[in-house]
Amino acid sequence: MVKWAGEKLDDLRRRTAAELRTAGRGDEAATLGSGMWALRKDERTLTPAQRGSLAQIAVTNTALYKGYLIKEQIREAFKVKGGDGKTLMRGVTAWAHRCRIPEFTRLAKTLSRYKIPIEATLDGGPSNDLASHCTSC
Repeated sequence: MVKWAGEKLDDLRRRTAAELRTAGRGDEAATLGSGMWALRKDERTLTPAQRGSLAQIAVTNTALYKGYLIKEQIREAFKVKGGDGKTLMRGVTAWAHRCRIPEFTRLAKTLSRYKIPIEATLDGGPSNDLASHCTSC
């Protein structure tokens, strides 16, 4: 699930950078490129420079930062697991549904479609690989 969110975040970053370049704001687009690794990593492992890049993205591109926060909340749900993880996953899925970022509304639909195997995984059930291939869902 975190991989899916990371892929959607990369899609959003590429789309945003292309829109900025088209609008003649190539310097802002370049900032998104330099912040790519900060967006991909777990926030706990960011270097000071990556934290700075992420802070700049938070100020200059709220949609991209919101996508990053959604990805990190999904990561956190799988870290805490159990009832707290399921609660967090339901909340982040609802947030992604209403965020108006096309890449993340599509992700929310996928998360909703796989809700039962995701919750089974959060309860300590099958691995992500088995849950993503569930045929009875």
